[in-house]
Amino acid sequence: MARYTGPKTKISRRFGVALFGPSKALERKNYGPGMHGPKGSRRKQSDYAVALAERCAVGRLVLFHHDPWRTDDAVAAIVRRFRDGPVAVVAAVEGDTITL
Repeated sequence: MARYTGPKTKISRRFGVALFGPSKALERKNYGPGMHGPKGSRRKQSDYAVALAERCAVGRLVLFHHDPWRTDDAVAAIVRRFRDGPVAVVAAVEGDTITL
C-alpha cells in the first residue's frame, strides 16, 4: 500500500477535521486554505509614504485616493492622523494646483 505524501494539513483544514492524526493547524489558523490571513496585519502604504518623506526631508506630502473604494472621508482621516508629524501631509483635491 502506498503512503500519502500530499498536503495533509491543507486537506484537514478544508474539512475542519484532523484526518491524518492530531495537528495544531486547526487551532492556529482561523481562515481556510488558500487564504493569506487577515488584511489588517500589514503596515499601511500611507505610513510607508510618510516615513519615506521624513527620511528624504520632504517638506510636503500630497495624498490622493486612487483606490476606487477609498472615499474623500478616508483620505481626510489619513491626513488628520499625520497632522502633527514632521512632514506636512495634505490631501489632493480635484482642480487644485500645486506650486513647486
